[in-house]
Amino acid sequence: MAHGRLHPGLRRPHRPGAVGRERPLAGARKADPKVVPALFVDCGAEDRYGLASGHRVLHRILDERGVAHAFELPPGDHGYEFVRSRLEKSLRFLGERLRP
Repeated sequence: MAHGRLHPGLRRPHRPGAVGRERPLAGARKADPKVVPALFVDCGAEDRYGLASGHRVLHRILDERGVAHAFELPPGDHGYEFVRSRLEKSLRFLGERLRP
């Protein structure tokens, strides 16, 4: 996968500066579950940027499309400590599912 692009299964190239609220949701609505790799979707339930509500919508769409994914909203915010606390779990999930 080239730097600066989403996975081809999402069929929507990322253009710097063009990311809007609906962009990931639009890609998820078109996602082919046979092509998209497993996704690990999480953020802190108290995320200061309001990402938790969008993550809930993304989870619902991925479920409806049959896209393999993990979805979690553990307690936490958007800071470094939250990311650090989730890193091992997310990398383990991806490593188990993205092996050739």
